[in-house]
Amino acid sequence: MNFHLELQHSDLQAIADIVVARLKPTLTIMNETIIRQLAVDAATRANTNCSTVTTDFMNIREVAIMVGLSRATIYRLEKLGTFPERRRLSHNRVCWLRGEVESWKSGIVLASRQKQVKLDNIRSKEAV
Repeated sequence: MNFHLELQHSDLQAIADIVVARLKPTLTIMNETIIRQLAVDAATRANTNCSTVTTDFMNIREVAIMVGLSRATIYRLEKLGTFPERRRLSHNRVCWLRGEVESWKSGIVLASRQKQVKLDNIRSKEAV
């Protein structure tokens, strides 16, 4: 499914607020304003670099492969509110939106990098 997406600054801010709310429990080492600014920057880049967004539905197998987690872990993180929620397509069918899963994965990678930078800074201070 393809659709044209045009966002105003207020829309980007709303997206940033959602990202902050979803990632805050898992990213406690990062400052909330940093998370919000990164989310606004990413949304701005996405808005200016492409005019078409593809929404793909993914089943649990595809999600597990993409994020490298077991099904049980995905369901557990979803229940904790730290993983994107599944969508019900029909009575017996659920899916995740590829964009949401990719955003979650990017946030985890970013948090890991930020944590490593913080640890490196601490180690360098201890070495002095």
